[in-house]
Amino acid sequence: SIVQADPRIAKAVRVSDAVNSTKRIVYRKDGTFLETLSSDASSQHGRTPTLAFIDELHAWPKRDLWDVIRSGLP
Repeated sequence: SIVQADPRIAKAVRVSDAVNSTKRIVYRKDGTFLETLSSDASSQHGRTPTLAFIDELHAWPKRDLWDVIRSGLP
């Protein structure tokens, strides 16, 4: 909603937030994107993120998702 509320940003990006879809913000100019991930670590293998923003890592019940994300970073 914040991205879509600013006309300048909304024009520069495409927001995908459909139900049962990966939530993603794509920068139209070069195709780079910001994407949310599910907490299911087994479905995240094979990704190679450039950057990962981790929210409330201390509250995660297990470290398996952290291990998957960390192993995919360059």
